[in-house]
Amino acid sequence: GKVLKDGEVMTNVSISLVPVGSGLAATGTADSSGNIRVLTNGRTGASKGKYQVGFTEPLREMTPEVLASGSPPPPSFHRRFESPQTSGIEYEVVDGGGTFEFTISKK
Repeated sequence: GKVLKDGEVMTNVSISLVPVGSGLAATGTADSSGNIRVLTNGRTGASKGKYQVGFTEPLREMTPEVLASGSPPPPSFHRRFESPQTSGIEYEVVDGGGTFEFTISKK
């Protein structure tokens, strides 16, 4: 799958798929082309079911201002997307798997 921010494919993004109800979470990180393959306990894919999705940026720019603030750099997208519970994005894995394309924004 892919994650788009303001219409552009993101290469600096990781996703977390947290099951709605019970089950195991799946995670993935974009490669240099922006493609993401999710893994569950080290195995490719996610179990069938509904998930809430969260996003993080593994690498953020450490500017002198950020270092002086003592806080981590802010993401390049709205903070609500960081938590699967507040992102508002859900995904359902069906029999046979599939691909996804999520869109996030600065707002």
